[in-house]
Amino acid sequence: MNHLSIDHLLDMEDNWLEREGFDEGDERNAWLEEGIKLYTQFHELDKKETRYSIMLADLYLQLGKDKKIRQGNYHAEYNILRNATIFSPNKSDAFYHLSFVFAKEERKCEAVLFYGKEALEKGIEGSKRINCYVM
Repeated sequence: MNHLSIDHLLDMEDNWLEREGFDEGDERNAWLEEGIKLYTQFHELDKKETRYSIMLADLYLQLGKDKKIRQGNYHAEYNILRNATIFSPNKSDAFYHLSFVFAKEERKCEAVLFYGKEALEKGIEGSKRINCYVM
């Protein structure tokens, strides 16, 4: 990956943020993917800056939700949400959504329980429910 200076990346970030506003669809996904590439470069320059990890986790989470909801692509959503857990391991949302990815697959109750437990331990909101039905 081509490493750019922090000043150049900050200029790119300003440009990227100005283009926010897509509600859904391919344009939104392209914008999210561009943000992931941008913040990956930020993260490579300064791994200690938590802002970059938090933004990466949030962007992966948004993209993962879209893959599940709009496209029904659970395999892609798993990979994307897994990245969200790597960049922000203390955030509950990605673990919560991962539990649903596995709930859609047969005989994956252990994974549903694992990710559901992780979400609960990380402080998922009480109004959210995690279900696993054994047939």
